[in-house]
Amino acid sequence: MMPMNNNSRILIISKTTELEAYEMIHGATVEEYLERTNKNILDLERRRDRHNESLEMIRDAFESRGVRPAVFRNQSITKRDLQQDWDFIIPVGGDGTYMDAARYILDDTPLFGIKSNPYSAGGHYNTHFSNAEEHIARLFSGDFSLEQRTRIEGRVKNGYNIVDLALNEIMVGDKNTAGFAKADIHINGEVYRTGSSGVVVATYKGSTGWAYKIPIIEADNERLNPIKEALRTAGLEDEANKIRIVSEDAEFKDGEENIIRYKVRETGHEGSGIGHDYGILKPGEEMTIVSKMFSGGSAIFDGNKETMSRHRVYDLPLSSEIKIRISDKPLYVVQFD
Repeated sequence: MMPMNNNSRILIISKTTELEAYEMIHGATVEEYLERTNKNILDLERRRDRHNESLEMIRDAFESRGVRPAVFRNQSITKRDLQQDWDFIIPVGGDGTYMDAARYILDDTPLFGIKSNPYSAGGHYNTHFSNAEEHIARLFSGDFSLEQRTRIEGRVKNGYNIVDLALNEIMVGDKNTAGFAKADIHINGEVYRTGSSGVVVATYKGSTGWAYKIPIIEADNERLNPIKEALRTAGLEDEANKIRIVSEDAEFKDGEENIIRYKVRETGHEGSGIGHDYGILKPGEEMTIVSKMFSGGSAIFDGNKETMSRHRVYDLPLSSEIKIRISDKPLYVVQFD
């Protein structure tokens, strides 16, 4: 990878702060809305100002080296914007801004993310506002490397043909997360008829949410029953009933950066045997999920919500489907040793 120079074409994608989003939605009535909903206006202003200060510092760091970057707000970017001939694409904000940028990069253009303030989630960033100037200097000296990150491709057929990419995960289920999701899962020549709170497919980089928010619990088995029986013998019936084992077999492990894992969440009733609980998709393998939901079925990419601008929540009515596999278009991310 060539170092950055003063002929490099740079696109900065800036976060739309929470306060700016409220201003766009509510316009002249924004103050009334903030007061009515008990928003902490001083805190919102502080977060906005901190982000804008970081953005100005980053822009100055490039301009002082002879590069004048283009700056777009993440709410306004389109696929066409990101498919121009950029040398580097730089999301400045939190994880939402990072994934907004990543979804539209379909070539090998490097992504160099900068977390703009301490208030934003930033699990994908290795450059923060505090070390941004140092890392920008290293871009110009060539002191960096590129890491390939696996992405998930989802092809939705719901009356439209939609193709989207997820950096963290795709969740298929009922829009109402408390709803019961019925689906047929086709994988490796087998069909599994499932009823659950949804199916989640995640990448290695999305494994933090996988590990902490989607624990894979094993039902009664030969490892668990002797422990329960020993507690009951000791007179601890209540403690025995509380025991569950989180399956290590279903956790991401070192060296699994190039696979994706899937899980049928809270499958049916314990011991019912319906559905396929968890497994791995390797390069070249594909899973097809056919909706058996009369209403509310959806495929959600990277934790999006329907209330978001250009959201990534796609309807999956009865008999529609999504095909899921590892994308042949990885994301190339700037890294510093």
